[in-house]
Amino acid sequence: MIAHTASVAEMVLWIGYLQWHFRTRGDSMPAEPVLKKFRNIECRDAVLAWDGQPAPARDERGEILTVWDRRSMKTDLVTGRAVPDETKRVPLLTYPNARPAAWPVADYIVGNPPFLGTARMREDLGDGYAETLRAAYPDVPESADFVMYWWHKAAALARTGAVRRFGLITTNSLRQTFNRRVVEAHLNGAAMSPEGFRAGKNSPNARSVGPNASSVGPNASSVGPNASSVGPNASSVGPNALSVGPNASSVGPNASSVGPNAPSVGPNALSVGPNGTPVDAGESRGEAPATGKNAPK
Repeated sequence: MIAHTASVAEMVLWIGYLQWHFRTRGDSMPAEPVLKKFRNIECRDAVLAWDGQPAPARDERGEILTVWDRRSMKTDLVTGRAVPDETKRVPLLTYPNARPAAWPVADYIVGNPPFLGTARMREDLGDGYAETLRAAYPDVPESADFVMYWWHKAAALARTGAVRRFGLITTNSLRQTFNRRVVEAHLNGAAMSPEGFRAGKNSPNARSVGPNASSVGPNASSVGPNASSVGPNASSVGPNALSVGPNASSVGPNASSVGPNAPSVGPNALSVGPNGTPVDAGESRGEAPATGKNAPK
């Protein structure tokens, strides 16, 4: 099916061209052959190029590295819930000489890129591909959805005058914070660099996601195992979340917040401030200490 996609796409374009021809030129016939083979539609990866075939990654001893296949599940003997079966593994693939894919020369870009949220990229594309793609595009935040790689490439071509315009079918996730960073960078004419995106974590509405995510700003928020935020309305989510600010709030097993109205949620939650109000999300309410003039005892 995939092998015929390029042919079908080219046929659709030719149908559109013929409709335009007869609508604007009446009954005059187009030059023969009517359907020319320009071969300017290619069946290949649109955003990532590499040499040869993907190969399994190997460690320093030459052993093949494997990862969970992200599909196989098993029943947890304690909870009875379905959990990942880590014994079901597949090789972690590497892509030799990986680089951004080059697009054919064109005046206009029109497309319907595949929508795939950032949370599903590893599951659907594989860990190796997802990691390689992100490394090949340092200007695109790792939190951006798959469709944004198309948007980034098209916008870069339009900004440099390589194409006149582009139009892509996307979803309303384009307006969400992490995807909007790509759009705003191009609309504002900002230099595309990893530092440019990371600098945004210190903006008024800064938000960071990652194992050690941190944000600084009036409405800063962070998500990650060791997330930390600093700002008047700072909020953090993660096992060891920490927030500092007048209305700081944190959620996580060992969450802690510092500020006049600081609330924390988690089994070992800690709040510091005049109105510190810890809330235990589990059954260990007694383990959630608070300090402050009006903190509950």
